[in-house]
Amino acid sequence: MAYTSVTYTFTNATVADATQVNQNFTDLINGLSDGTKDISCNAFTAAGAATLNGNVTLGNASGDDITFTGSLAATIPIKTTNTYDIGAATKGLAGIYLGANSQTVRLIGSASMSATWTLTLPTTAGTDRFLLMSNGSGVSSWEEPNSIDDVRSEVATYAVTTTDACGVVLMTTSNTGRTVTLPAASTCTDRRITIKKIDSGTGTVTIDPNASETIDGATTFILYHQYQAVTLVCDGSNWHKIADFNGSKFQLKTLSSDFTGTSPATAATDLTFNGLVSGNTYRITFMGYPSGAAHVWIQYGVASDPTKYTYYRCSTANQTVNFSKVFVSDGTAVKIYLGSSGTSWIMQDYNDKPSALSGGPATKTTFAILEDLSDFAVETSAFT
Repeated sequence: MAYTSVTYTFTNATVADATQVNQNFTDLINGLSDGTKDISCNAFTAAGAATLNGNVTLGNASGDDITFTGSLAATIPIKTTNTYDIGAATKGLAGIYLGANSQTVRLIGSASMSATWTLTLPTTAGTDRFLLMSNGSGVSSWEEPNSIDDVRSEVATYAVTTTDACGVVLMTTSNTGRTVTLPAASTCTDRRITIKKIDSGTGTVTIDPNASETIDGATTFILYHQYQAVTLVCDGSNWHKIADFNGSKFQLKTLSSDFTGTSPATAATDLTFNGLVSGNTYRITFMGYPSGAAHVWIQYGVASDPTKYTYYRCSTANQTVNFSKVFVSDGTAVKIYLGSSGTSWIMQDYNDKPSALSGGPATKTTFAILEDLSDFAVETSAFT
């Protein structure tokens, strides 16, 4: 665009009439108002409000400074979406203030940045309680949180999914076995989940990984006792225990009458301890009071291994049987067998001194205690 020009040129001693002077003023006015001419000046000040119509260019070189001393009083509209930047790869803003009610949040870049990188936001608003995660290159997406413990209370078989935010499962079994199934490990890399049995019912909680995947090499893991819990993490292929709490391990089981059986009698269902951890050290303690000569077998390993039994024989009637065994578990349940034909293991009050028994049960309890010496958890089972 050309600069504004005048019709007549005057020099010193030039005599101009009014018509020529007026014409030059008209040329200037037209050049300023018709939008067809440029104006060039060293400094320009508009004392009042100014409106610049049409395309406006501020500065003609990157070294030109543009200074704002007023305050922004309007939205800044963008002509073409996803086209323009504020700043450059080597020069960025110190911060951006966002806020309301005279309070602001300042977004800033780290002062110790060593390289320029791009943060790309997700394409959607995300799912409730999901977290914004980076792929390592600045591209972010909404991902299921692995570290937020969304607690679920369940009373029936429960399937953990890849889309829920479940971090803790509290299972109530009553007297029915329940199962918690885990999703495919390939969809759960770095995921953590804790599963806990919270009631005293006899039902167990079986934790079952997907397909042939394992938990520390085992195809399942079982919670037997109230307050027993396990925390698992996934490496993308299988699951691993990082915490295994045995809970109170207290069980009380009572028969309706004295037990009498042949050697060895199957009292194992009433004096059986499950949930032992392979490699842990335990102590099994038995105390009873038979009415005649009697035998006690304690099996603390696989039934086929003859070295995994301990035995005690009481040859005199009405005497207390009290003995214990310390062993390293192979993970097998501990079972106690009672026997000798015609002999009863009689219920008595533990606080009463032993006395001759006749005419049926008196008042002293026959019981067994299993102590996990690795974590001092105790499981007690009573047999009467």
